Amino acid sequence: MSSEIINLLELNALKSNVAHKIAVIITYRNKIISIGYNRNLKISSSNIIVFYEANKYSCHAERDAIRKIKDKSILKKCKIYIGRYKYGKIETAEPCPMCAKLLQKYGISKVEKLKT
Repeated sequence: MSSEIINLLELNALKSNVAHKIAVIITYRNKIISIGYNRNLKISSSNIIVFYEANKYSCHAERDAIRKIKDKSILKKCKIYIGRYKYGKIETAEPCPMCAKLLQKYGISKVEKLKT
């Protein structure tokens, strides 16, 4: 599963429209249940999207992946992989302080290391 995780992290990080390309995969019982990536949101006067107040015009990968999961109660039993695409490859990344608080809120205590 490790090479599958790395490949999916890389593919999704490359979707990012910001300089620091981050992707997240959340697994439950060794199955991928959510994937997210960071991006700046496109805002128009007729369609404003605001996910949270701390940074109104961007979405962090961790928040993107978590918001896609309907049953948040399973998050305590999930594993999370955070990857940053840098210098042509994906590497393990740590969550920013804001995302670390979000992970703590849902009981996700450990970021899994990528085996490259």
